[in-house]
Amino acid sequence: MKHVLVVLLVLAAGCEGEEVDVEDSDVVTYDTPEEGCLATGGEVTTSSCCGDVAADAAFPDTCSTGACGCAAEYSVDVDSCACPTNTCFDGSVCVDG
Repeated sequence: MKHVLVVLLVLAAGCEGEEVDVEDSDVVTYDTPEEGCLATGGEVTTSSCCGDVAADAAFPDTCSTGACGCAAEYSVDVDSCACPTNTCFDGSVCVDG
């Protein structure tokens, strides 16, 4: 499954009052969560996450609470994305959090 990040580029000079058409914006796709993590400023690391979450997938969503909040005896190590300050990993890319 490809993950899509829509990137809107708006130039400040001369754009006041103009509308931006989303269809004209650049669409960036990543084949894996790892690629999305790295491309948006994240670093691939290992986290201790709940066994039931880890069984489904690496690179868990760190924007919501709970995925990696289990006690050590109920957790397993999985690949995850450590995003820059004030951002979190939504399962595809680092986003404002």
